[in-house]
Amino acid sequence: MSTASIIQCFDATLDWRLIIEQSWCSAHFLDEVETIYDRLINNPYQFPDSPDEYLFLRGYCEALFKTMHYKVIYRIENQQVLIVGVFHTLEDYRRKV
Repeated sequence: MSTASIIQCFDATLDWRLIIEQSWCSAHFLDEVETIYDRLINNPYQFPDSPDEYLFLRGYCEALFKTMHYKVIYRIENQQVLIVGVFHTLEDYRRKV
């Protein structure tokens, strides 16, 4: 698994325009993203399959933020982590996959 591949996925999927202010919330959000990023580098298989049947059947996993209501939805293909995006847990992310 390439570190560059994971960085590219995060860069491509996160809308950094949403994180303009240097507030506690945005800094905390970025800390959570970094934690998941590090965990994906170390072992992307540590996160469970998506409990959503639609996503599960397509091979997606979900990495939940520890202290915020967000999740990273991704799948592993040819030893690369393909990140669909970072979504709020109440968001209708199913339509975006």
